[in-house]
Amino acid sequence: MLSPVFIVETRPLSVQNVTVTHVTPTEIFLHWDPPDPESFHHYLVTTLDVQDNKSEEVFVEKLNISTAIRGLKSFHHYLIYLFSVAERGTLSCFEQPISAITGVNPPQKVYAKPDDVGEDSIILQWESTQDGHEVYIQIKSIPDKREVMTFFVKDANRFKIDNLIPGMTYDIGMATVMNGNLSELVTIQQTLKPKPVQIVIPYESYSTSVILFVQTPDIGVFDGIQIVTEGGPNVTRPLKHDNKITVDNLTPGTEYNFFVSIISGTKLSDVYYVPAVKTCLEAPSIIHEGKVTDSSIEILWNRADGNFQHYEITCINCADIFMVQKVVQEAATFSNLEPATVYTFSIRTEKEGFKDSTPNIKEIQTAPSAVEFMNHRRNSSAVTVNWPSPRSLLDGYIISISSERLTKEEILPSTKRTFTFDNLSPGTDFSVSIITTKGLKRSHPIVLMVSTCPEPPSDLLIFGQEENTIYLSWKFPQGGFEKFQNLHLSEIICYPVILQGVVGSVLEQKDQSPGISCFESQLHLNCETLDKFLYSLVSYCMTSRKEKLFKVIVYGNKVQVKNLTPGVDYMFHVKTVRGKDYSVSVMKKVTTKPEKPEKLKAFNISAHSFSLRWSLPSGHAEGFHVDLVPDSGFVSIKDLGGGEYQV
Repeated sequence: MLSPVFIVETRPLSVQNVTVTHVTPTEIFLHWDPPDPESFHHYLVTTLDVQDNKSEEVFVEKLNISTAIRGLKSFHHYLIYLFSVAERGTLSCFEQPISAITGVNPPQKVYAKPDDVGEDSIILQWESTQDGHEVYIQIKSIPDKREVMTFFVKDANRFKIDNLIPGMTYDIGMATVMNGNLSELVTIQQTLKPKPVQIVIPYESYSTSVILFVQTPDIGVFDGIQIVTEGGPNVTRPLKHDNKITVDNLTPGTEYNFFVSIISGTKLSDVYYVPAVKTCLEAPSIIHEGKVTDSSIEILWNRADGNFQHYEITCINCADIFMVQKVVQEAATFSNLEPATVYTFSIRTEKEGFKDSTPNIKEIQTAPSAVEFMNHRRNSSAVTVNWPSPRSLLDGYIISISSERLTKEEILPSTKRTFTFDNLSPGTDFSVSIITTKGLKRSHPIVLMVSTCPEPPSDLLIFGQEENTIYLSWKFPQGGFEKFQNLHLSEIICYPVILQGVVGSVLEQKDQSPGISCFESQLHLNCETLDKFLYSLVSYCMTSRKEKLFKVIVYGNKVQVKNLTPGVDYMFHVKTVRGKDYSVSVMKKVTTKPEKPEKLKAFNISAHSFSLRWSLPSGHAEGFHVDLVPDSGFVSIKDLGGGEYQV
């Protein structure tokens, strides 16, 4: 029979160098050196509360070399055992426990109410965790932490600290005291209220800013000045050496109230009230001229910024009655001024109870006087204009001429009174403009509409002739024209006619309509204007037995004149017509062929003679010629009267 078998597990190696690294009122932190990893499976931490004689166990994984024991009571004595544990639960050898006392609970919710923070004192408040224990207070300034003030307070939860520096920032620490042991310090940082400014004086005002002189307190410390503006911006500025603070971004022409405080950190001193500080009015900007004539100037400008009531515009060198204008819009006009004169204007803004803005000055010159009128002379290739002297001073003239195809400009000195444009196209409409100049200013233009005279036609020809018909042709002239006028003269007895001309048509003789006036037969060889001959249908007659002038308007360069009187000398005059303008005439003298005798008959026929009788044909005949075939015998012609002749 076999004996019983016992399985025995050896103890694992113990941990080494177990230390307490940190203690709080509810926690203890441990650190150790681990044994050989092959010798154990995990750790066991046993914590014994000596006062209550209660213990708790916590397992710690093998890989850890530190742990925190939590949920402890403040200011209690604890013994801590740390074992390494083998795989079957065998503990390492017993070692001496680690002794540790948890910390004291510090005061809770340490604070100071805003109203309890004064200029040189502060009232602290807190909540204690243990009744009847003392509280330790230490206070030191941030700039010099070597100076520390300490206090012990018992059976209280508020405490006033006096004799502090206004505006200073302090670190305040508080701890609970138990049996001579201090809890951790609960620290707050508090800045005291700085002393207020002693006096504030408005030093200088501008349109968008104000400079304030600030007398700072002579006790305490501070960072700068805070200025609250009623109805405007709030600013914080570091204090300059000259104690002057500028408040920017204000509205021109506005009254402000300022509230000035000393600032230290986030703490403000009591307010110093500065009432009724006015910004200056803003002057108008970008002053420029509007419409300028020889007797008036319109001034325009951009609206001034800020608040104001109206503008005051002063003409410094105008007549007194027109010197000052007060307007609310951004425009003003000064009239009854002298031409070509430089006027100086001052513009400012105004508001009741405020100082006027700084004036802006603008010089503007009136335009020079314009030429009152222009006279002119003209021919087919030139236009000459002259004008009287303007009533103002001037530097010169700008004279120009233009048509559909031509633009020409000349600059003339002020001494000139006449000018000729030559090498112009005949029969052309031109616009002549003249402007006076003085500096950069120009008068309004005086414009004259004028036409050069048309040139006469050339190469007037008679290219066909019958007993009472003449065929005329000619070449077109250079330049512009509308039609031609055909005039012809005769020595015959006058009877009324109307001659009607259209290009390519025949001119025929018709009965005259009543009311046609008679005109003289004088021919004007110079360029002339005939107001009554603007249309294509014109009629003329002359008194009986006097020289008669027929006038015909023709559109083209050919005409057939029909129903003329046979056997009469005609003088044809052809003129170029354009509007009311006529060229000089080209002339051609033509004699129409006489007509054959009428009612020719023979009688008293014998072996050696016979008689012929005929009537006078229409038109004009100076005599008759009788030819005999064969040519033998003698011929005598006798006037029987009544327009009959006998041979």
